[in-house]
Order: sequence, then C-alpha cells, then structure tokens
Amino acid sequence: MKYFHNLLALVALLSIVLVGCSKDDPIIDQEGEQLPPQTVTAIDGFYLLNQGNMDTNKASLDFYDYTSGKYRSNVFGDTNPEAVLGLGDVGNDLGVYGTKLYAVINKSSKVEIMDAKTAKRLKVVDVDNARFITFAGGKAYVSAYGSSLNGFVAEIDTTTFEISRKVEVGRQPEQLAIVDGKLYVANAGWASAPDYETSLSVVDLNSFSVINKIEVGTNLLHVKS
Repeated sequence: MKYFHNLLALVALLSIVLVGCSKDDPIIDQEGEQLPPQTVTAIDGFYLLNQGNMDTNKASLDFYDYTSGKYRSNVFGDTNPEAVLGLGDVGNDLGVYGTKLYAVINKSSKVEIMDAKTAKRLKVVDVDNARFITFAGGKAYVSAYGSSLNGFVAEIDTTTFEISRKVEVGRQPEQLAIVDGKLYVANAGWASAPDYETSLSVVDLNSFSVINKIEVGTNLLHVKS
C-alpha cells in the first residue's frame, strides 16, 4: 500500500500537459521567476499539476512559457481568488481538450474545468473520488472509485459541462484509453488486497456499456493508446 500511494504521488506531481498560449496571455505577462528560454516550437508552454499533501487543500497549478522562459507558480489561485479552498485536495490528472483545461482533483471529488488560455474557472463537476481523464468526440471520460464496491466512468459533455452518462466498471479504476470507439479502463482493486483486480474493462462508447473484460495482470494503473 505504501509503495502504491508513493507511486501515484510521483505520477501526479510530474503530470505535464502541453498547451498553446498567445503572447497576451495574462499568466505569461505576470512577473515570475526568469528561467533560460527554450527553443520556440509550435507549442508555447505547459501546465504542471502539483498533487499537494492529502487533507491540506494544497493541490496547485503552475505554468511555464517557452518563449519568455518564465515559470509561474499557483496560476489557478492567482486567477481565481474567489476559490477560497484553492484548487483542492490531491491533484491527480490534467488534460487539455479544445480550449478547455481539465484538472482531476481526487480527494475533493471533482473535475475543475478552466479556460486553457487563462486558467480561469469555468465549471466544477462533482465526480466521487475521481482519478483520471481522457477525451473523444466532444466528451470527457473520468474514472472514479465512487463509494460502492465497484468504480465507474463518468462521461462529461464538454459543451454543457454536465455528466451525461455513467457506467460501472471494476474496483478502483485508474487510467483510461480510447481506441476505435471503445474505452479501455485499467482496474486496480488495491483496496481489496491481496484480492486485486486483473483486468481491463472494455466499454462501448455508443451504448456506454461494458462489453468485455480482458485479463492482463494484477493491480493495474496505466493504460495508453
């Protein structure tokens, strides 16, 4: 158990999401620590999600601009002073889709949806014990432990920011990947050790139902397409 949680902390701490930003981005214009400029590419910078210590509401979001070489800490807090608890408790995953930035905050049981250019909060979506996120077809898919034996995946409409569907998968679902209209979910089952999960749940995105379970290994965490 100790090894499992330490590994997750490292993964969350180093979660880097690349995003293009304009020169007039208010995050970039603010004063920050000057770092050596990088070679400018089509990508102008990245957001970095810091997990923070559990039960302290210390998750935070940073931004590094390749063009200016400036690194800005706590851009969510600076941009959203009305968010009195900050980004929340235990930042777990981060993703950019279209013009939106999505931060999965595990212990706070939510997904923070922000403008990818400014990090301004647009919506908070409640997802019980949310874990990881992926995207396809105008939808965001979030794995979550939930509060029952099996976890679930929530489908969020990226236009309305509402949960449109849910499907039950295995115990303690972790990362997700989408291939050819199917969603593959890594089931961990670590809370029932030594009776771990050993499978990927396969969800058909049209019917949003589990159509298969693929036996692959013990206590899964990562799956990539």
